Amino acid sequence: MNSIIGPIIEGGCTIVGAAIGAIAGARVTKGRMDKKQKEEKDKMQSSVVHALKLNESFFSETCAADKVCLYTVNSYKWANIFQNELSREQSAFIKEVVVFVRKKDKETQEYLKSLKDIIGIWEKLRDEGRIRKLSIYGYKNEPDHYYIKIGDSIVMTGHVYKDASNVTGTSVDLQPIVISKDMNDGKEMIGRYGKHFDGMLEMNKQNVIVNK
Repeated sequence: MNSIIGPIIEGGCTIVGAAIGAIAGARVTKGRMDKKQKEEKDKMQSSVVHALKLNESFFSETCAADKVCLYTVNSYKWANIFQNELSREQSAFIKEVVVFVRKKDKETQEYLKSLKDIIGIWEKLRDEGRIRKLSIYGYKNEPDHYYIKIGDSIVMTGHVYKDASNVTGTSVDLQPIVISKDMNDGKEMIGRYGKHFDGMLEMNKQNVIVNK
C-alpha cells in the first residue's frame, strides 16, 4: 500500500506546488495589469478636459511656445504668475506675449490705477528681457470668460462673474479648465480660441496700450 500512497502524496505535492506557482504568477500578472491600467487611466485623465490641479504647471510649455495669448479682465493673476515663475528660473524667457485687458470708455479711477500697475509688471518683464516681445490691447466689452492660449498646445479658460466687491467689478474661476492638444478634438477646440483671439485683434488693433 505504501508503494501506492507514496506516488500519490508526491504527486499531490507536485500539484500543490504547481498551484502555488500559478497563484504567484497570477498575482504578478495582476500587478502588472494594475500598473498598466493605472498608467492608461493617468494618460486618459491627462488627455481630457479637467480643472487645473493645484500642482499642475505649464511653465515649460509657456517658454517653448512661439506666442502666448491672453484674453483677460485686467491680467492681474497672469502678470503675477509670469513674474513669479520667471523669477525662479533666471535663464528662462518667453518669446512673445499678447494681452487683452478691459478698457471701457467709463472705468473707475481705482480700476484704471490698478490696470496701470499691472501693465507696469508686464513692461518690467519686457524691459528685463524676460519677455522678448510684448503687446497689450484694450477692449470695451464686458467679458464673461477669460483664457490663456499657450502656442497651439494648451488653453486654460474660466468664467468671469459680476462681483462688486472687487476693483474690476468681477471675479473669476481660480482653477480654470485645461484643454490640451493631446485630448480628443483638442486641436480643434484650441483652434477655435485662436480664431476668437484673431477676431479680437482685428476689432481692437487700434486700441494699442503697449507694443514693444
